[in-house]
Amino acid sequence: MIMDNMNLQQWVERIEQAHPADIELGLERISLVAKQLSLPWHGAKVVLVAGTNGKGTNVAVLEQIALRNHFNTFSYTSPHVLNFNERIRVNGSPVNDDALIESFKVIESARKQTPLTFFEFTTLAAMWLESQFKPEISIYEVGLGGRLDATNIHDPDLCLVTSLGFDHMDWLGHSLAEIAYEKASIVRSNRPMVFGDTGFPEKAYEVVSQNQGKLFEISQDFHYELEDFSTEIAYSSQRLFSYQGLSEKIQFDCPSFVHPKNLASSCFVAEKLFGIDLSSKMMHEVVNHLFLPGRFQAHPNFSKIRLDVSHNPQAILSLTERIQSLESPILLICGMLQDKLQQGFLDGMSHLNVEWALADLPGKRGALARQLEGYLPQNHQVSTFSSIENALAWALEIPQKYANIVVFGSFVTVALATAYLNSLNPQVEKASI
Repeated sequence: MIMDNMNLQQWVERIEQAHPADIELGLERISLVAKQLSLPWHGAKVVLVAGTNGKGTNVAVLEQIALRNHFNTFSYTSPHVLNFNERIRVNGSPVNDDALIESFKVIESARKQTPLTFFEFTTLAAMWLESQFKPEISIYEVGLGGRLDATNIHDPDLCLVTSLGFDHMDWLGHSLAEIAYEKASIVRSNRPMVFGDTGFPEKAYEVVSQNQGKLFEISQDFHYELEDFSTEIAYSSQRLFSYQGLSEKIQFDCPSFVHPKNLASSCFVAEKLFGIDLSSKMMHEVVNHLFLPGRFQAHPNFSKIRLDVSHNPQAILSLTERIQSLESPILLICGMLQDKLQQGFLDGMSHLNVEWALADLPGKRGALARQLEGYLPQNHQVSTFSSIENALAWALEIPQKYANIVVFGSFVTVALATAYLNSLNPQVEKASI
């Protein structure tokens, strides 16, 4: 058969094209195929992480805490930046091509005539791999919403909702109450549900109560403090972080690319579900081993270029605070998807003294630079480009003009920028500093 000779990229392309819709929420199709394979496997402690922002960060922190305490781990996140393998990790390392291809073959055979979206197919592949590796701790990131997301066929021992904000409104609703209902509905009866942010609407609490979940909240059941730096250095490379949860108070440095609420939430989940007694030394090692692509990430070969996947109002506000700490002059390179464009979503950046480079993104979902320009606050210097690559090439051709360059707007934007920068000789940076 042709499928026997396909490589990983060919498999990914096949799965992407197999279903007519990119997104089709619902658990009927995936549950039918999962039953054929006796999935999900129930041998691990399972955490299911939902929320508008901070999901990937919590998965990464939880994974590192578990690894530092000698647990075998399995994690599933999305989307990826460069390689599909990034989505599924065993003991902190991406699964290799052969294992992924084997999982795809198993799902393809089991689904028969059942149509599966790309995310449903890959979620089943992840669950099958989990059953083969048999970890002690599994951490799954919800793809979209929660209630009808493919990951919700799992049987989590603890659920975490990191934050609530406006994103994917066509699918989740146009009010925070509607969005809260979708995300909080991953709760399980008599099992812990952790809220990793404050200000959740009443609907979120109703869902947990109606489903008899055991609710734990930041600022009530666990607490954190961040040393009071001045605005100028609030997002310097390290900040002193204090955490108080189920055991004694601990303190350690919090890196600038990790929101303290996410760090506190992961600490509490590790205490509550993993049964770990956290220490300052342990958490110092955890944060030093964290790698979060696209979270205010400085490119390894171009230190003045930071990459960030922020693409909704809540995330862009946090990004704005980080940008304020950077040395001027600053160039912002932005590329976004059309379904992420919201009136006023860039208003929080209106006070920044920056220049803008807006770029087209490819594909049917990609927004054009001229579309983005209509959402930009007035009185800013703006250049437009046909691609992220062209915008970066232009920026790097101007020696010493910019002290910092921030590329943001979507995972697609960061992926394109990363691939382009990786293709360049690092000597290019020296010429542009």
